[in-house]
Amino acid sequence: MTIADLLALEARGLDPLCGPALARLMTPAEVAALLGLTRKGIYQLVQDRKIPHIRIGGGARGRLRFLRSDVAQWLADSRVLSPEKGGCG
Repeated sequence: MTIADLLALEARGLDPLCGPALARLMTPAEVAALLGLTRKGIYQLVQDRKIPHIRIGGGARGRLRFLRSDVAQWLADSRVLSPEKGGCG
């Protein structure tokens, strides 16, 4: 399942957390591969509190996981659209 698939589900009003494949938590390595970043880059985003995440097992040393829907929403919220070509400009 790709980010585009998740966003398409959300656009149709479906909750990505309702299906078993979509509700699965993602590891830092999976998020890194999905976004084309390194694991170190993902850990930096977490440390800077720039990407939503979950700590399983309590405290700062708990296992780091990500909800697919959170990653999809974070990516959608981070999107910067360029102005449309044409018009008066």
